[in-house]
Amino acid sequence: MHAARAHPGFTLIELLVTLIIIGVLAGLAAPRLLSTEERRAETTVRAAAALMTSAAQRSVMGREPVALVYGHEAGELRLEVLRPPRALGTERDPKPQWGSDPFLPAIRLETMRIAGMSVDGRDARPGDFRIEITPGTLRPTLAMMLRRYNATAQRFDERGRAWLIELPSYASTARVVGLRSSDDVEAPQPIDLDQVGQEDSPW
Repeated sequence: MHAARAHPGFTLIELLVTLIIIGVLAGLAAPRLLSTEERRAETTVRAAAALMTSAAQRSVMGREPVALVYGHEAGELRLEVLRPPRALGTERDPKPQWGSDPFLPAIRLETMRIAGMSVDGRDARPGDFRIEITPGTLRPTLAMMLRRYNATAQRFDERGRAWLIELPSYASTARVVGLRSSDDVEAPQPIDLDQVGQEDSPW
């Protein structure tokens, strides 16, 4: 028979094995957490692309003007439709009014914001924007960049991954381009339309 140990406890080898197992498990769990955040961000980006695609298809098959509207502070991207008063339940007002599309819910960007927006090669001002599209007219080419946003610090994560959504004027479907970091592309820089003599131009 073997004599029992006078002081029961873990040996050095047992402690080392335990630490190695904990390290391996932690290494496996961390990428999964990161991949979950990545998948959530990609889902949000694709929802925004689907909204832009709906705007493009409405401009071709629909008869009512539509507008792509973005609120930076709330991080909300939505599609509005110019409808007659009866469709909006405001028959007293004879003028058509803009209202949110009842069939397409607004997109909440949550931890992301739109870092840049380009309309026909012209960069829109940062922050809120509204782009109106009229059926029967040439739709502008749109390019939208989304990036992670820290609402507390009110700044973009310039080192994180970015996504670019492109919708050419001739296309009916928006295309998503995944960018690894800010080094892959330069964010659109804002311009003042007043200074270039196009203060009355829609964007």
